[in-house]
Amino acid sequence: MARSPFPMSHAFVSAAVLAMAAGPLAGCRGERTDKPPRQFFPDMDDPPRFEAQYETAFFEDGRTQRQPVEGTVAYARWTGDVYADSFVNAEWSGPILEERARLLRADRELYYGSVETPGFGPTDTAFWSSEIPVPVDRDFILRGQEKFNIYCSACHGIEGNGQGMVGRRWSYPVPSFHDDKYQREAGEGDEAERTGRDGYLFHVSRNGIPNEANPGYYRMPPYKHAINERDAWAVVAYIRTLQATRRGTLDDVSEQERQRLNEMRGMPAAMGDAPDPADRVGLATPGEGGTR
Repeated sequence: MARSPFPMSHAFVSAAVLAMAAGPLAGCRGERTDKPPRQFFPDMDDPPRFEAQYETAFFEDGRTQRQPVEGTVAYARWTGDVYADSFVNAEWSGPILEERARLLRADRELYYGSVETPGFGPTDTAFWSSEIPVPVDRDFILRGQEKFNIYCSACHGIEGNGQGMVGRRWSYPVPSFHDDKYQREAGEGDEAERTGRDGYLFHVSRNGIPNEANPGYYRMPPYKHAINERDAWAVVAYIRTLQATRRGTLDDVSEQERQRLNEMRGMPAAMGDAPDPADRVGLATPGEGGTR
């Protein structure tokens, strides 16, 4: 039988190929090491890129962050005709239109709580919206209650009286929303009237109150990171509801509700026909039984 002229070479090549094939598997056994990882393609592991607010000689203005093209605005990720009736009236277009509106923020009253009033600024009453610019219903108020209890009650208290667990220990006195200056029909004086505006309460809930004596710090921190614009308006609606429980009278409710409230207080239902004007409704917040 004839022998291969290269028996050892053939075996060596085969062993080398197997070793090369098994080599990468050695690094996949889950072992730990303090050695730096090998980079076979450094330009793909560490590609050149611009850091935020860095300088560069690549652009004439030396800025790595580019400005949008003049005259353009972001308005959502939909390329269709957003003005067509077939789009506006479609059942599925609601979230897209809402996203577009939030990106545009063209509705100043809805997204900033202020109205276009020439010659007036944030220190003026007329600058702030006097009403909530979205429909208010039961679900909207309950949404506001949910957000208020999560983010506001710690300082302002569940009842909005400024006696929350954190508020009692805060470095500044936490105001009560039941004070006259925070009512829609606030007391006299421009300051009181301004703080009673819905738009002002909306603005403060999202932007806080800066500490003028200590710039860079807040007397009340902003919460725009936690509540969006619609939720902030819902919080304002709930604050108005809390105020109504303190300032309302039995004359403000229907006959049926009046009888129910009298029964809760142990009074004959017939007495609801002649309520005492000084009597307060004392509605309990959802989840709390009885009256207050």
